[in-house]
Amino acid sequence: MTYQESLDYLTSLGRFGIKLGLERTEALLHALGDPHELFQGVHVAGTNGKGSVCAMLASVLQVAGYRVGLMPKPHLISYTERIQIDQRPIAEDDFASLLTEVQPVIDRVATELGPPTEFEILTSAALYYFARAGIDLLVCEVGLGGRLDSTNVLDLGVEVITNIALDHTQHLGSTLEAIAGEKAGILKPDSVAITAAQPPALAIIESAARERQIPLLRLSSGECGAGGRRDRRPAFPRLGHLRWCAPRRAGADSLARPPRGDRPPSDRAG
Repeated sequence: MTYQESLDYLTSLGRFGIKLGLERTEALLHALGDPHELFQGVHVAGTNGKGSVCAMLASVLQVAGYRVGLMPKPHLISYTERIQIDQRPIAEDDFASLLTEVQPVIDRVATELGPPTEFEILTSAALYYFARAGIDLLVCEVGLGGRLDSTNVLDLGVEVITNIALDHTQHLGSTLEAIAGEKAGILKPDSVAITAAQPPALAIIESAARERQIPLLRLSSGECGAGGRRDRRPAFPRLGHLRWCAPRRAGADSLARPPRGDRPPSDRAG
């Protein structure tokens, strides 16, 4: 496929609309060798600010010496923005080659489980691309909600929920509590969660963190004075169990994700 042909192919999938659930994404990734199991990084959900948080995280980690994959959503101008390494979008020719390579897998999954959506294909293709490109860390923005979003196949070690407001109520629920429950679905055992959500949504996220026995770092505007200076130090748990791999050096040929069982037990909060 040419780049334009790959775009025509993707946009033709728009007729399949939104299909919440992980089954098709998991099938696509399994057929591609389960690339999503390689990654560490940060998974970002929330109603507002997800894109900004992802951009800032990717920038900070890149300056720290990491080779960073970034999956922002939606794109502003080009589909290539959805797949970035060190904040540089994938080349159009590489995007077309990637879609060409995964198309037979898409066809097989469509036969078994029904046609994957555009978002499911982009998610799977991006993770396959990052696995072959050799990144150190991944920063991924949730598309819709969290629990049933295609990106929730990922278990990156750190989950961020920026805030909770009424959004996509036809899919996520009509109350703040219901929406918080969907977004808290990205929290994973043996990870760290961070949120700036406020009551009543905060209680739902706290409950999800307790259920998974993970620390929850709570941020609020009350932690800073009017002048922006911190008036008190928040009681954050230790983060010693976050053992991200060292920045990739020339010649490295694989990602190094410490086995979960080898990580020291985390402090528990919330």
